[in-house]
Amino acid sequence: ECDIEDIKVKLPENKEYYGLPLVRPAALAKVCGVCDYGDDIELKMPESTLHVVMVQPKVAHHAKILKIHTEEAEKMPGVYKIITHKDVKGSNRLNFFQFSKRCLATEQTHILLAEDKIFNYGDIVALVAADTKEHAREAAAKVTIDFEPLPEYLNYLEAAMPDAVRIHDDHPNVWSEQPTIKGAGHETPKLFETAPYVAEGSFYSTREPHMPIEGDTVQAYWGDDGMLTVHCKAMAIYANIGDIAEATGVPAEKVRVVQNPTGATFGWGIAGATYSLAAIACLACDDMPVAFSMTYAEFMAFSGKRAPSYTNARLACDENGKFIAAEWDCGLDHGAYNELGDDLTWRPARFMFFPYNVPNVMGLTRVACSNHSYGTAYRGYGSPQAYTASEALMDMMAEKMGIDPF
Repeated sequence: ECDIEDIKVKLPENKEYYGLPLVRPAALAKVCGVCDYGDDIELKMPESTLHVVMVQPKVAHHAKILKIHTEEAEKMPGVYKIITHKDVKGSNRLNFFQFSKRCLATEQTHILLAEDKIFNYGDIVALVAADTKEHAREAAAKVTIDFEPLPEYLNYLEAAMPDAVRIHDDHPNVWSEQPTIKGAGHETPKLFETAPYVAEGSFYSTREPHMPIEGDTVQAYWGDDGMLTVHCKAMAIYANIGDIAEATGVPAEKVRVVQNPTGATFGWGIAGATYSLAAIACLACDDMPVAFSMTYAEFMAFSGKRAPSYTNARLACDENGKFIAAEWDCGLDHGAYNELGDDLTWRPARFMFFPYNVPNVMGLTRVACSNHSYGTAYRGYGSPQAYTASEALMDMMAEKMGIDPF
């Protein structure tokens, strides 16, 4: 057993041992098991802390909400409050930024507590605050909804069809695109007609979940200095402050975000959804401190994922294997919500066939919303979607020419 203060004393700063820098105290605390992660911090919250769990109906990927039934849940033991969108004082939405002039989305689409629609399977219709987590979970199971099914589009190809209904009213399902033109890009069709070798195909990169050691666990309370304080596994603290302020209506200068030690986030930590939900619960429960956590299954259903891609592409080479031209049409499935989606289109537009020098290029990268899990930041951020197509084409071209892929 060891104490973190002992570790700090025993480790001189910036010293070397056998030529290697010593591990800093924060990292050593994790190795020694004395570091407090999110669930550990929840255990150290005051006795008056309310425990908050989410209500995910998991009845449809896309539906109109007719009514949310909370009456039975409100009568359950230990329940302090059932929180719905009607209890939110702010916009109940995350911030949305347009990264591209070609972006057709104009409104914030990421609704935190569902209002009149369910947009994907993991959407939350209510939060239950109770004296214990067990009581909160028992009450959450009693919340039900009446709903009317709507058309469900579970991938880019379905959502991009001309006859698909709009998932969000303010913009079409394909809502941003980024062309790539290089050299005699407009003449690539002619170059392909005369090229000695052409490789082409259709490629798919998968939707990938973040698999951190812990799901999201968030604590929110009003500090003695009058700051709404949220402990979470933040990756972009000041952007997260902006999200919490927007969602709750609390001025940004009155919001503080503290980064918990985390069991990895892999890009998901940049999203402010669960942080904002904890803050919403704190405000809705008469400013009581709250601890909001979820099971791993709830986390998987709710959290953002790496956006899948559907790509048609082709590559032309001369008789020596020197590149002549490339073309592609890449569609990104960004799921139910839009944040970062038009920013993501730039990545395949830059990374396709990187780092090779292809002199003539014509490409188009598009992003669409669907009723699947929404896209968010993930390691590589756009490059896996590109390389799934371009690196496969490199191997296909080598096979066609009878040369070594390397």
